[in-house]
Amino acid sequence: MKKFFIPFLIGLVCISSCKSTSEIVSLKLQMPVGNTYDYNFVMDMGMDEQVMGQAMKMNNKLTFAYKFEVLKDSAGWKTLRSTVGRMRMDMSMMGTNLTVDTNEPLADTTSPMAPLHRAFSAIKGQQFTFTIDERGKMGSVTGLDEMRKAVMQGIPGGEKMDQQMQSTFSEQSFKENMEQSFNIFPDKDVAVGDSWKKTIGLKSQGGNTKSENTFTLESVKEGKAYIKVKTNINGSKETTATGTEVTTKGSGDGVYVYEQATGIVLDGNIKMKMEMEMAMQGQKVPMKMDMNIKINGKKH
Repeated sequence: MKKFFIPFLIGLVCISSCKSTSEIVSLKLQMPVGNTYDYNFVMDMGMDEQVMGQAMKMNNKLTFAYKFEVLKDSAGWKTLRSTVGRMRMDMSMMGTNLTVDTNEPLADTTSPMAPLHRAFSAIKGQQFTFTIDERGKMGSVTGLDEMRKAVMQGIPGGEKMDQQMQSTFSEQSFKENMEQSFNIFPDKDVAVGDSWKKTIGLKSQGGNTKSENTFTLESVKEGKAYIKVKTNINGSKETTATGTEVTTKGSGDGVYVYEQATGIVLDGNIKMKMEMEMAMQGQKVPMKMDMNIKINGKKH
């Protein structure tokens, strides 16, 4: 028995060693200082809701462009400066199509989308700076107050909304939303087929929503890491500033393609299905949402 067991054990060790040598990879942010990257985010949302027994459908497509510059790298923390680029929204509801695009001039100042166009235009070109470690955890953020003030100046009567907007542009809110895109890296080197989990908490007025994400390294080809993700949204009941109670839950899956040398997202495609219920003034409004999120990144 022993003479069969020993060769088997040696063979098992050799297989394990070969796998570790060929398939163990390091996934982390390694963007060199001085490099600049362009990112484009597209969120395409289709919503169905019931308002007083009447079915309503709405489609909303949001496009955002950012430029990230790596300013410095110190003690494991990178400092990045982001410049907001093009912002576009295409909305379709009840037979009406509306578009806001900061790359196009505002043709009709009386349009219901005019205030949003002014707000988007005020944000375009604004800059903020943040620190992030190699695993995607956010550190400090600066420049958000200036962005908020620019938005308020771009909206007539915006100063009256300033207190409400402070929560939207808060450092904590910003960090939580940015970590949805960056905080996906495992805490250690992994092999093809390995999985790891990340739970991101999103705090809002009156409640917490948790995004539970399971990532799996599917393959590594030609310097690109293909990472599959499954997401579960488990939210508590939240109360907005207007007193509306909102309950959210959902799930999704997709694939990220990362450049292994730098950790930047070259391509991402995530599909989500969400269910929401808004309770206001004794009325409950159920809503279903299909969301497709696409991310593209490249060196500038």
